[in-house]
Amino acid sequence: MRRTWHYVTFTQEDFYCAIYPVTCGQLAYLGDSTNWKQWSQFYDMDLIGYTPTPMRGWQQIRGSDADGYNWPANGHAVAANSYLGKLSALDGNRDFDLPTDAQWEFLCRAGRSGTFGNGTDANSCGWWDGNSGKKGHEVGLKLANDWGLYDLHGNLWELVLDWYGAKTADPETDPYGPLTGTSRVWRGGQAAYAWTYGRSASRYGGSLSYCGGLYGAFRPITPISGKWPNGGRVLPEE
Repeated sequence: MRRTWHYVTFTQEDFYCAIYPVTCGQLAYLGDSTNWKQWSQFYDMDLIGYTPTPMRGWQQIRGSDADGYNWPANGHAVAANSYLGKLSALDGNRDFDLPTDAQWEFLCRAGRSGTFGNGTDANSCGWWDGNSGKKGHEVGLKLANDWGLYDLHGNLWELVLDWYGAKTADPETDPYGPLTGTSRVWRGGQAAYAWTYGRSASRYGGSLSYCGGLYGAFRPITPISGKWPNGGRVLPEE
């Protein structure tokens, strides 16, 4: 985990964010046919449709790096057959993507500077090893933050865009993370870990191929205009 305080400035277009992480039921609507019973030790099968979806890797969510869907080199491009690509097709080709590491923390904090985004104690806002039975739970059962977003603390780790790398105390503007790496950033902690892993500032580096159990949730964002500025590019032209 890393918790380095620094100032971040956002200058790009504002965006909408999913109130909850994508659920197994929503993923089924996008054509997913995973047999969730194989993971029954982690979830209540009677409520699995309302539980954040686990085990979604980078390639399934937005397309593989090898095929040209590498953040940040190729910006917000997502594969048509990825979950974000299918979501776009269902919504009039509106652009969707994961939040960056900085955007996720901005959303989580909702204007606060404390340990948790809703300003309360760990048990009020999330599922942890001490209150969850070490299982994932359906979305929306804990308190939302001040912006009405749920499940940003605990339950399942959420994947964000950035490659994992050390942070400094230097101010940043529209940060997009390292250009390359071996693991992406996970945020929010999970139900089988202590609440200290799910602080607003806590970051964890996880392999792109490791998504299982209480890992692999994701929360889409979309620009207010429907299309990313500058054709979705985040890096300056060569």
